[in-house]
Amino acid sequence: AFLSFGSDKASETDLIAIIDGAKKPIDSGSKEAQVIVGRCEISFYTRDYFLQRLEAMDMTMLTCLSTPRRFVLKELEDERVSNFRLNLDELEDMTSSYAEYTWIKSHQLLDKIKNVYKARKNTYFAFRLLDFGCQLAEHGCIIDLTAANSIFSSALQIWELLAIEAGDWDVVEAIFGHQFQKTRERFNCGMVQARSETKVNEGNEEDQDKADKEGTAHKDIDDTDDLCGLCLLCNEALRSATEFKVKPISPAILDESWVPLANCGHCFHLQCIASFVRSCSRTKKGGAWCPTCDERLRVKVVTWRAYEKWGVKGRDADDQEKTDQKDTKQSRKPSKPKSNS
Repeated sequence: AFLSFGSDKASETDLIAIIDGAKKPIDSGSKEAQVIVGRCEISFYTRDYFLQRLEAMDMTMLTCLSTPRRFVLKELEDERVSNFRLNLDELEDMTSSYAEYTWIKSHQLLDKIKNVYKARKNTYFAFRLLDFGCQLAEHGCIIDLTAANSIFSSALQIWELLAIEAGDWDVVEAIFGHQFQKTRERFNCGMVQARSETKVNEGNEEDQDKADKEGTAHKDIDDTDDLCGLCLLCNEALRSATEFKVKPISPAILDESWVPLANCGHCFHLQCIASFVRSCSRTKKGGAWCPTCDERLRVKVVTWRAYEKWGVKGRDADDQEKTDQKDTKQSRKPSKPKSNS
C-alpha cells in the first residue's frame, strides 16, 4: 500500500507483505512484525491474520484491496479475497471507533506525550479514516487514496501559523473539531444510504435532518449571536468573512476566516478563538469552553468504545512503550537486601 502525507512526493511509504510458511512465528500486528528500511516501513502479516482483519473491516486491509495495481508487487490469490463483500455494520463500528480513538490519541500525543509531529499526523489520520469510510459506503471501494491529503497540508500550515505546541489540544479542537464532527456525520449518513441501496430518497433526507439536529450545524452568519465576541472589529468583518475549510491557506486566513465551534456553533476568527483558549483556565477533563455560551468545545466521542476496540484506557502505544522501558530498567536494578529485623 502506498501512503503519501501532505506532498506530491511521498515522505513515507508503507509496504505490506503477506507471508506463507514463515521460518519463524510472526506476531502479526505487533512492532516486532515491522521493519523500517529508509523511508519504507514494511509490515509482515500471516495470510490468516490478514484475512481475519479484512473480514473485521480493518481499514488497513480494506485500503490494500483498493490500492492501484501499479503499486501491488504480487496480488494475494485467495477465494476469500475474490469473494469479499463489505459488512456494513462492522464497517461502521470499526471505522467510527477507530477514528474516535485516533482523535483521542492525538490529544494524548500533543498534551501528554508532547510529540507535536505525531499529534498533527494523527489528527489528519482521523479525517482520513472517515473519508475512506465515506468512499467505501458510496462506492464499495476507495476510489481516491489521496482524497484526504489536503487535510494534512492544511493541518501542517495551521500548526505553523498558530504555533501550536504541547498543551494546545483545545486550540486544535476549536479549529478542527467542527469539521471532524461534520465528517463523522457525513460518514454516518453515507452508511444509512448504503444500507438503503439508494443514494437519494425521503428516508435519507430524514436521517440527514436528524443528524443535523443532533450535530452542531452552525447558525446563520447574519445572526448577531454568531459574531465573534472576542474582536472589537469582528461585527462587520465576520459578516464578509468565509468559513474556514480544509484547503491551501495563507497567514491572512487567520483574520479573514471564521470557524464554528463543535458543540454550540458559535463562530470566531481563528486567531481570536486560539488566543482565548490559551488565556482561559482549563479543567483537565472538560477542556476550554465557548466564550459566548460556556459550552465545552471538545468534540464528544464514545470513549469506552474507542478504548475497548483499539487501546487501553489512559495509555496509548507510545505511553505503553515508555512504561515497558521503565519496567525493564527497574527489573535490571539489583534488589536491596532484606533486613533481618
